[in-house]
Amino acid sequence: MNILAIGAHFDDVELGCGGALASHARRGDDVYVFVATVSGFTNQYNQTVRSNETAIAEARNAMDILGVKELLCGNFKTLEVEFVDELNIEILKIVQEKEIELVPDGLQFGELNLGITALELDPYVGAHGRYGEEADARPGVGRARHSPA
Repeated sequence: MNILAIGAHFDDVELGCGGALASHARRGDDVYVFVATVSGFTNQYNQTVRSNETAIAEARNAMDILGVKELLCGNFKTLEVEFVDELNIEILKIVQEKEIELVPDGLQFGELNLGITALELDPYVGAHGRYGEEADARPGVGRARHSPA
């Protein structure tokens, strides 16, 4: 199965569903992660707290540990993720090129706009999954869908 986890910032995916992704990778699923932002951060005094380079290095290390096949990075500024065509198209291209079958949506996206974008993928993706909740059958898909009670 091809799985795509989506996060606004590096660490959203790892903290939100890293254990589930690692489990999928161990079972032989191809796990991809898309992070929309460069994830560097400056404080209110314009001092760098975390550089973009440090953020990507930490993310790559985390993805290796989780068994992620590929980390895909957007170029949005850390605090400027919006529900815009550019973001939607970028994610949709990944979904189509990687033939994504599952997008876990039970994680903290970090930004409401990414949650909306993930839900917009419904017509293109075989299933969404909310980890940790009971599964029910999703008609016409042939895969389990985890949904809220």
